[in-house]
Amino acid sequence: EAIRWAEEGFKAFPINEAYPLESLLVELYREVGDYAKVETVAWQRFERLAGCNAFFDLLEVGKAIGREKSLRERALGFLWSRVKKQEAESSTRGSSRRSALFGFERDHLVGIHREEGDADAVWEVFCGGPVSVKHWQPVAAMRGKTHPDEAVALYRRLLPHVIEAEGAGARYDGAFEIVAAIRQLHIEG
Repeated sequence: EAIRWAEEGFKAFPINEAYPLESLLVELYREVGDYAKVETVAWQRFERLAGCNAFFDLLEVGKAIGREKSLRERALGFLWSRVKKQEAESSTRGSSRRSALFGFERDHLVGIHREEGDADAVWEVFCGGPVSVKHWQPVAAMRGKTHPDEAVALYRRLLPHVIEAEGAGARYDGAFEIVAAIRQLHIEG
């Protein structure tokens, strides 16, 4: 009975307002052992919200139903398909203004691998195509632990962006932080 009410409520609300009911449905389906429906609803939510947080939410559901590995692979494949699509569109139109304003699809993969602590995967994704500047400093910090020269090069690319973002009259705390990180890498290297 609860499932029927949750399904009807889920259908009645606009999809962007139905997240609590969607989560309830996942839990109710899991309780009755209907793992196919659990996976279907969780996957649809992931497709709609595709990103780092949605990825880890999907993996939690996958863990609960014993399908974590297959959902992880499927989700990464889905995110990579979005990266390829965005980058193909950008190459046919030249520089993508939309991406510059709203971020790049690669950002999600960088975030996922950072969260997992996989420095090599982070670097591979980062070097493979455009990534928003907001990710550069954490990527450089992560890369600096094993490849200080590459981290220094990335920090140097980042420095003008930080100075420009801080603007005239700023104290340039962000720029100072980057210079200090470069210095530390030179000392340790």
